Amino acid sequence: MLCVCAGAALTCGSAAGLQAAEKVVARVSISAAAELKGYPVLIPLTAAPVPRGTPALRSPDGRRTDGQLVRIEGRDFVAALVDLPGSGVRTVYEVSLDASPARGASRLEVRPEDEALAVYAGDSLIARHNSTHPFKPYLWPVFSPGGVDVTRSYPMRDVPGEDQDHVHHRGLWFTHGDVNGVDFWGEGEPKGRTIQRSVSVSCGPVCAVIRTVNDWVAPDGRKICEDERTQVFWKTPVGNVIDYRITLKATEGAVRLGDTKEGTFAIRVPKWMTVKNGTGHILNSAGDRDGAAWGKRAVWVIYWGPSAAGATGVAIAEDPQNFRFPTYWHARDYGLFAANPFGVRDFTGDKDRDGSIEIPAGGSLTLAYRVLVFDGDPEKAGVPAFAAQAALRRPFVVTLP
Repeated sequence: MLCVCAGAALTCGSAAGLQAAEKVVARVSISAAAELKGYPVLIPLTAAPVPRGTPALRSPDGRRTDGQLVRIEGRDFVAALVDLPGSGVRTVYEVSLDASPARGASRLEVRPEDEALAVYAGDSLIARHNSTHPFKPYLWPVFSPGGVDVTRSYPMRDVPGEDQDHVHHRGLWFTHGDVNGVDFWGEGEPKGRTIQRSVSVSCGPVCAVIRTVNDWVAPDGRKICEDERTQVFWKTPVGNVIDYRITLKATEGAVRLGDTKEGTFAIRVPKWMTVKNGTGHILNSAGDRDGAAWGKRAVWVIYWGPSAAGATGVAIAEDPQNFRFPTYWHARDYGLFAANPFGVRDFTGDKDRDGSIEIPAGGSLTLAYRVLVFDGDPEKAGVPAFAAQAALRRPFVVTLP
């Protein structure tokens, strides 16, 4: 059953035309970097039309895992949490659709709240999507499974003793400091604005999805480009997961993303998590720690520290199909934590290099990241293994005739 959240209400209706019996529609072959329980996957379905029904995955030993049908960028997927085998082992899951009734209420919900869209797993808030700010949409606050906010409150809310620098560092966001010469990273005049034009949401027993279309507008009112972004929210055994996928479209002519460190997919962590003013740490996939991780290329980075409730942190891994993978990281010891594939000159210090890219008129560029918000010591919680798996390619799917 797919539950669609619209307006102030969550409605879950029965799917029409369910199959009378279970029907296997695909097999998915999954290899893993390490053994992981309840890992989130999106399995593309290539059959046309996709049969209706309640999706499930069945492992080789016969165990059934409930799934959820989702549609992203015009493609159909089965969302599921699956157990991955150990390193070097490949497991084949059967994807089936049947007429099983819904098994209770939806686990993930999207609710209008405080002029935002709030994503819940049961009674636990994962994050709020804010779109009314004049300069950009962003996620804030963002919580760990234990209820710890891993985003700085300023400038949305004043917290005594919290750092109040960089007013444009708002929660978790995507933007860039040089788009056709316009600064969308900063705020105020004369800066660019990213304006949300439309939003749609869906949710169900496995994940919640927020899809938006946004216009990038210069200070003089000219539209420079637009984007389509999809945020998929999961609750997993390792932590809360946000899959963030954005496609920049050169709808108004060629778009140049300039070489600057001011970008691009970013989160600002609270003071207690920082290396400089707190007792936190940074670690990347290459083994660079704390301040040494700034400007380095890596497939994943972890930022964590001891909160009042215990160790809590954030890991970000990028999709290996991203432009200039593995990316450079604008990971600062004072709390900014950003993936930026464009700032090559700034990060390397080589003034002869140019990391800019031009998207031709009518073209597009897609970037995707997986964010894990976790509680506990990263190693004991399995965060490096999770991040390493996230940086592998998506599962290979063979659809049955």
